Amino acid sequence: MNLDDTPELVIYNPEACGFMWYCSEAYIYAWDGQQFQDVVKNDSYGVIGMYGPFDIEIKDIDGNGTQELITSGGNPHSTFNASYADGVPWRDQFDTYMWNGKAFVLDHIKFASPQYRFQAVQDGDRATQRGEYEKALAYYEQAIFDNKLEWWTPERRDYEEAANLFFADPTPTPLPVPLPDPAERPHLAAYARYRIMLLYIRQGIMTEAQAAHDTLQKDFPEGKAGHIYAELAKAFWQEYQSTSDMGKSCVQTIKFVTANQTEVFFYIGNSGEDYYHGWQSIDYKPKDICPFKTD
Repeated sequence: MNLDDTPELVIYNPEACGFMWYCSEAYIYAWDGQQFQDVVKNDSYGVIGMYGPFDIEIKDIDGNGTQELITSGGNPHSTFNASYADGVPWRDQFDTYMWNGKAFVLDHIKFASPQYRFQAVQDGDRATQRGEYEKALAYYEQAIFDNKLEWWTPERRDYEEAANLFFADPTPTPLPVPLPDPAERPHLAAYARYRIMLLYIRQGIMTEAQAAHDTLQKDFPEGKAGHIYAELAKAFWQEYQSTSDMGKSCVQTIKFVTANQTEVFFYIGNSGEDYYHGWQSIDYKPKDICPFKTD
């Protein structure tokens, strides 16, 4: 796998519940001439883990000769383990571990198609981080226009958690069905338009960037749900008009986010100690809202 002329040993344990909250684990060991050494570097521990069972595929996806390890699945709904009820909502996950010259490290994460609107937004942010701008644009447009995407709220999280625990209760009490938050969709749509503006600027398509900025200012005035992202776009736009530098413009934008974290983060994903978007959600920091640096 790492072109050292000695095969690696890949071990998969589908019933590893207990370590680091993972219920399925894989390991990669390489022979150093005397013993097997763990060659996975994942945060501070050498294990490839998911919350549910997963499949493994080993192949060279980038054509550089080394082979990647790709895990797919990991959805704990396929197991009867009530301890994972509080991790909802779940999607099948695809993790790619690549050799970096010293160890196999997690290169990127992808997910099955979004079910909830906030997931489309997050998939757009992940695609942007990978430099896949066309895919990111498609996800952001899906978040804005796709009427089939479902809503998500803290109350829905509680409802889904309780529903996942029903199998453990022989006489379950009927659950009150929560109602959607009418402010969620406009907030997510406004954030998606802000990120679309950044994508167009990044690619030098200024006419479309201007249109995205102007639409935000027109459709999300003060007092309307989602206005915070019109302000966010304005902070970036004003700096960019004077400097033409995305890095410097992001610095100003991040300052705005830092001063308004609760409002900026609430609908798009987890932040701090708030995990109502589930265990697979992005844990947002201010720098994630404007991830571009000076070229």
